[in-house]
Amino acid sequence: MGIAIKKCIMLTKKISLAAATLFALVSSVARAEVVLLDKDDWKFGMSGFVEFDGIGDSTSSFTEVVGNAAVKATGYDANVGRTQFSMRNSRFALNVLAPENDGVKSRGYLEMDFLGYDPAPTDAFAGGAANSEGSYYTNPTLRIRHAYMSSTSGKSQLLVGQYWSLFGWQPTYVLTTVSVAPVSGTVYERTPQITYTYTTTSSENHQLVAAASVSRPNQRASGLPNFEAGLKWSCSEKKSGFASANSDIKNVPMSVGLSGALRDYTTPTNGADAVQTHHTASAVAIDAQVPLITAKGDSPEGSLTLTAEYTTGEGYGDQFPSWGGTPALSNAAATPYSPNLDKGLAGYDSNLTFTLVKLDSANVQLQYHLAKGYFDVGYGLLHSSNASGLGASATTYDRAESTFVNYFHNCTKQIRVGLEYAQFRTRYNNNGATSFATDTREMLATYYRF
Repeated sequence: MGIAIKKCIMLTKKISLAAATLFALVSSVARAEVVLLDKDDWKFGMSGFVEFDGIGDSTSSFTEVVGNAAVKATGYDANVGRTQFSMRNSRFALNVLAPENDGVKSRGYLEMDFLGYDPAPTDAFAGGAANSEGSYYTNPTLRIRHAYMSSTSGKSQLLVGQYWSLFGWQPTYVLTTVSVAPVSGTVYERTPQITYTYTTTSSENHQLVAAASVSRPNQRASGLPNFEAGLKWSCSEKKSGFASANSDIKNVPMSVGLSGALRDYTTPTNGADAVQTHHTASAVAIDAQVPLITAKGDSPEGSLTLTAEYTTGEGYGDQFPSWGGTPALSNAAATPYSPNLDKGLAGYDSNLTFTLVKLDSANVQLQYHLAKGYFDVGYGLLHSSNASGLGASATTYDRAESTFVNYFHNCTKQIRVGLEYAQFRTRYNNNGATSFATDTREMLATYYRF
């Protein structure tokens, strides 16, 4: 009997601990993170959100994420709309802060979502094996968003693992939409990397950040990693409100960022398969966040923020999810070797010459803050000047663009609702004959943030 009583007491303690943890999660008030354990200078935190998406599209072109994919122009999918209910963008993160050691602060971070799929859903009219629609939406695959460790000492920080690409100073300037990010014309990449950052202040309100990064190569056979570097200046004298779809609303300083990227691709030298010909790709980006109406005090209410970005270069299509304006590379007649590259990076022209895809992107948004929410309107564009010459076909497109207006309302400090009206357009270029396809989206999203 005594053993049974002890077991009951232990079980009661465990239930009490679980209840206390659950209460801490539910009652947290708009903090970016809930501290689950703070002991011996170790801190374990948890954050995330539960998201519901209700989506109505005028075509059957997209899942929850639009990215830079093409609007369907012909066939059944171009003429029939699509309604989706999804929880797949729900997310959680674990954060571990270690005790400071000899002036070094270290952190481990793991963030997961449910946007994965295996296999991908296939339209019943396309044929082939497919994941069922029911399974795709109700049994999504867990995937890594971020997984990294970082160490900070003084003005220096070293980050190792999967995190946002340094190019475009992501995610500072990413467009805010109710549609699951990203939409057309937005650099948006998380990738394994080693990044060093140095921060300096020239005065009380001015800060300059310099960073350099080596990251996963787009082509393993090139033998070289990707390279990124950047400078970002910010001024805290002028601040205005800004938030992503699911983050805390806060005042952010005026800032300007410059960044660049280098990629290396290889193909075999004609007549000597063991000898490589290197092709260097490069790109630059300029980003800005400007308070058009500055915030008064600590509240973002009444402030208006302009965010803008422009990029240009070649061979950096990896920065634009779902971009596939050029056909997938196949073996060219001049060589038995396929470079094994993702779509949208390079192709063969009419002379069977390996050619990098040229791209330029631009986006702009305005975000205006009210007492319990914010309006957001914006436009994004991704364009290629040479995609049409790299394997022209009915699926070749050289322009993807998005226009959107949305409103986010905080019902409570944890519960947010978002409404959006958006249009997505694709310009096809089939042997010189251009045509446009348009998808219209109405969307409702709810977020429980913890």
